[in-house]
Amino acid sequence: SISLTSAGSRSGVPQTHVPKLLSTLDIFVSKLSTHFKLANLPSTTDRKQIPIAVLKKVVQELTAETPSDLIARELWCSSLDVAHWWKKLMAFSRSNAVMDMIGYILGLGDRHLDNLLLDHQSAEIIHVDYNVCFEKGLKLKVPERVPFRLTQNFQHAMGLLGVDGSFRNASQDTLQVLRKHKQTLMHLLEAFLYDPLVDWIMDKSADDYKRQMELNACLRGCLTAVDSLQRSVKDYLTVLTFNWSNFATLLEQLSTLQREILILKQSISNETATLLTLREQEAGLTTELNLLVNRVNEMKAQQETQTASSTVSSGFKSQLSDWIAELSRQEHIHGKAFAVVRDGKWLQTVVEVYMHQRPLLPLPQELTRILAMDDGMLSSQVVERWLEADLALARLSVQCEESAKRCVDALLQYQTWIVQLPETYVSDCYCVKFIQWLQELLDLPDVQIWERMQRDMCTEVRYDQIQ
Repeated sequence: SISLTSAGSRSGVPQTHVPKLLSTLDIFVSKLSTHFKLANLPSTTDRKQIPIAVLKKVVQELTAETPSDLIARELWCSSLDVAHWWKKLMAFSRSNAVMDMIGYILGLGDRHLDNLLLDHQSAEIIHVDYNVCFEKGLKLKVPERVPFRLTQNFQHAMGLLGVDGSFRNASQDTLQVLRKHKQTLMHLLEAFLYDPLVDWIMDKSADDYKRQMELNACLRGCLTAVDSLQRSVKDYLTVLTFNWSNFATLLEQLSTLQREILILKQSISNETATLLTLREQEAGLTTELNLLVNRVNEMKAQQETQTASSTVSSGFKSQLSDWIAELSRQEHIHGKAFAVVRDGKWLQTVVEVYMHQRPLLPLPQELTRILAMDDGMLSSQVVERWLEADLALARLSVQCEESAKRCVDALLQYQTWIVQLPETYVSDCYCVKFIQWLQELLDLPDVQIWERMQRDMCTEVRYDQIQ
């Protein structure tokens, strides 16, 4: 552990211990040392002489201990939403596929984590340090035989389908493009055949040459890193020197902006509360307005119903008035007829009229008298017509007499029935009561009166049936 001493530690404050983060190389060496002890191998064993079984165990343990979702979690946590995450997932898979296929064609090696960069904004893989290319990895002390880097973290970051999804499709598309433009690619690679800085010798027995190449590669990498750090430090110093004078002003402006932001937040909170209050009031007013509109509609409907009812009521009242007038007229005629028949004087009058009726003279006597008076002036045709008319008149007289007798008999029988009835029969008949009920309904049209009329009518009918 590394102990960090602050200004307070000099006055007796205990030191703070921060654990040191081990690099991947340190972790590999630690695992390898453990397995060396288990296999009774010295720690100075050459890398070429390390048993394959030991290396496999170390790689398997490191793979098991290393989380397989480091890159996937980084892509997910740096995404704004699901659509952004999916876009980054596709960009990661496709960029990795393109660089892996190109690196495989160029024989690019030395693809450790320091030479693979990840752009957190676009999730694209960026390769650096192309020194070990054209299969130079096969000449290293520990030859690189893998075509490209595709560990479990890379596979897990490519989604559910892994290498069988967009990675495979992008790899196939890249190889198709390279085959389509192979002539252009070969022309570009021919320049390296005549470059004296490139060594194409693949003599595996030249160990010194390989060590020299590895050393040169390491030195070039160190020089490149130092140069980059120097430029970065110079840039930082220049920027810091240029902006140091304005730092206090920027801090003051920052504090002012923070105060203004707090004031704006408070104002926004107040405006939001006011807006909510206004919305609640608006909702209340809208409810009241809806109630008023419904009430107005109900009143309009009632008014229309009343208008229609008044129109129907006026027509109904007019019809009731006509019914009452007609029933009154019929009741008046019935009353007079009842009084005349009940009195009995009409019978004497009818008998006198019937008894004093002039009898018809026999035709021969009348005809003889007329012929004697006319002294042969009448013709035979006139006499025949006279006889026919007299015969028809005699028949009519007989029919009238029979009809009169039947009428007199019917009137006598009707008088016999009427005499047995009480004098209040006319005033108590259905017609008079029905006129009274209709008059009540005309004066005050109401459902209750109509129901009472129905009950009274049913009561009267049942009473008459019982009688």
